[in-house]
Amino acid sequence: MNQAIWQSANARRFFLSVLIVFIAVLGCWQKADQQAHELVNQALVSAAASYTVARTLDAAISTLQSSEVSAGVVSVDIGQMLNPISDLINKFSDIMVMAFTSLSLQKVLLMILSSTGINVVFTIFSLGMLAVIWIKPLGRYRKRGWAIFQFVVIGRFIVVLSVLSTSLVDHLFLEQQIEANQNKVVMVSDEPGVQSTMKVAPEQTKSDHSFLGFIQQLQDQWSQWTDNLQQQKAHLTELSDRIENSVVDILTLMALYLLKTLILPIIFLLLCRYWIARLFSILMGSHSLGRE
Repeated sequence: MNQAIWQSANARRFFLSVLIVFIAVLGCWQKADQQAHELVNQALVSAAASYTVARTLDAAISTLQSSEVSAGVVSVDIGQMLNPISDLINKFSDIMVMAFTSLSLQKVLLMILSSTGINVVFTIFSLGMLAVIWIKPLGRYRKRGWAIFQFVVIGRFIVVLSVLSTSLVDHLFLEQQIEANQNKVVMVSDEPGVQSTMKVAPEQTKSDHSFLGFIQQLQDQWSQWTDNLQQQKAHLTELSDRIENSVVDILTLMALYLLKTLILPIIFLLLCRYWIARLFSILMGSHSLGRE
């Protein structure tokens, strides 16, 4: 009976030892860390591209803030139309600063947690946990040692797992939407609207001092003003549609970047912490560690 219990305890120790060695090797392998670094760098490049497009659009809009479209006696101040989207772009810039900050923080944490010094410390803790499992005088420290080792494992892998999980969701659901909305904003920024700043004046006709010539000149000018007004109205309608569409696209980009760089990383940090702790609790709970 005692021999069977001893064999069972040794089997548990062996299983735990293999698992600890596997975790230690996985932490020192750094393949996942390198992949996470590349994914964060790609996210930074994508965020920089969106930020550049938004600032380019804002610069184009700024040149039109005091522009005026006129056709004869009718004039429209374009700046009043563009003020809302200019304010929205400023808010989008603030969101992108937050996104850059979050991505930069993730990059710094990855660099720290995957450094040689951290891996050495992680290996020392792994060896210490093996010693606690196999050396009898250290048996009374098993629960405390296991709690410390669990904390170290969570700290070593939580950021990597969060970045990889966020990147997976980004690749499956967000990346194409970000690219599509970004391209739409690029199309708007490529439309400088310089034509809107030009005043359209009626063509001068040859003067005729007769009464009939004066009447004909008035009719020609009225016809030119009417045609010019219709053209400017169509142009303003197109510009308004572009602005309205860009507002929707920018709002969508703001939501997507908030989700990608702030909300999802926090959610996956919490989930990874919970599932790592849960997995360790199932595999190496206090019951299996506390008995010989």
